[in-house]
Amino acid sequence: MKEIIESDGNKLHIPFERKFFLKQGLVLALPIVIQNLISIGLNIVDSLMIGGLGEAPLAAVGSANQIYLIYAEICFGMYSGAGVFVAQFWGIKDLKTIKKVLGIDYIVGAVSAIFTIGLIQFMAPQIIGIFADKPEVIAYGAEYLRIVSFSYIFSGLSFCILFNSRILEKLNTATVISALAIGVNTFFNWVLIYGHLGFEPLGIKGAAYATLFARILELIALVIYVALAKDHPLKAKLSELLGFDLKMVKDVFKISVPVSATEIGWAVCMALIFAAYGKIDYKALAVVQVAEVVTTFFQCVYFGLGNAAAFIIGGCLGRNEIDRSFYFAKLTLKLTWILNLLMTGALLLMRSFIVSLYHFAPETNKLLYIALGLWAVIMIPKMLGYVMICGILRAGGDTVFALKVDLCLNIIEVILAYIGVLVFNFDLPKAVVFVYSVEAFKAIICHFRIFSKKWLNVVTDVNYD
Repeated sequence: MKEIIESDGNKLHIPFERKFFLKQGLVLALPIVIQNLISIGLNIVDSLMIGGLGEAPLAAVGSANQIYLIYAEICFGMYSGAGVFVAQFWGIKDLKTIKKVLGIDYIVGAVSAIFTIGLIQFMAPQIIGIFADKPEVIAYGAEYLRIVSFSYIFSGLSFCILFNSRILEKLNTATVISALAIGVNTFFNWVLIYGHLGFEPLGIKGAAYATLFARILELIALVIYVALAKDHPLKAKLSELLGFDLKMVKDVFKISVPVSATEIGWAVCMALIFAAYGKIDYKALAVVQVAEVVTTFFQCVYFGLGNAAAFIIGGCLGRNEIDRSFYFAKLTLKLTWILNLLMTGALLLMRSFIVSLYHFAPETNKLLYIALGLWAVIMIPKMLGYVMICGILRAGGDTVFALKVDLCLNIIEVILAYIGVLVFNFDLPKAVVFVYSVEAFKAIICHFRIFSKKWLNVVTDVNYD
């Protein structure tokens, strides 16, 4: 590659740009990776603690968490879509517009939570029944879900602050707060699940109360931090948060709704696939729950890379630096392949140790060992697709294309899951391979889209004053 690339009258000095991206990307990605490692680490601790109660309670919590996943993806989709505006307006330091976007985020997160909580309170057993047939699992899941659902509104608003803090490079203190909240959650898990320090053992209900307490404290701490921090970009009066007009709402939703639809569609499809695995037996649900949580831990580095790339590329597009944005997109793809080699190898090497942490029946442990190996290989195309969509295409506002690709292929995965389980009577390993072969097609399609350059859009040419 030449050191100098000329295009549109601009020059890129490749060694300098590469060094800039790697340095800036590391600064942006590291707090995100740490934050996700802490968060997923808690999920692993949760799965270990709840797994100690038996396979049925773990399957119940896994089923209940599918609903949280859908709610979380509503928020993630909205915040990601709106984040295109935040990143690009941060590139030109337009704080006034950023606070208006933040106000829209808050409203969507709160309204979505209230609707989800109401639905759960009336239909918890029916919801768990989608995923599991065993009455014991349904009873456990409904009990857990009704309590933990009240944490959604707190986690949604906290996530809004944390997500936008990533974009605005103000994540260090927020990450510490999240770490402390996770420590609180772990402590209350220990106290309430098994009954320490004089408390009555509450089992699965204790896990739900622990999550609720931790989420409340996390939001309170984040709000206090933003309010007291000097010149924090997210510090805003109510009038500033509500200063948006209908045109701005339409423009933000034009990008955010396809992203939210993509994420909701993905979450619903993953929940339906989880339900298909439940048709095998509830032990398969417990194995999938552990495999997903453990694999997500290894995927944290991709989340950091994707968010960092989105911020850097979005900022470049906000300044109309088209060629620079495209070069950074190609560099992001190279880094993703390096991570694929490292993370897949690490998970394959560690799966025996991971299985030893759980005390399932021997046949369930064997199934978990096989599943972790499959999830390690699937991680390669899956994370390629994630980084290309969340880190590159969305940074350019190419959300409608992302919606079409994600939704169509996820629907195909659901269909394959039920065909594999109900028609071919596949066991869990065969069903997993059958379903997730689709991820390779997603990666190929997104690759061609990136190199077509059709995703390179600029949104900062609109004034919302």
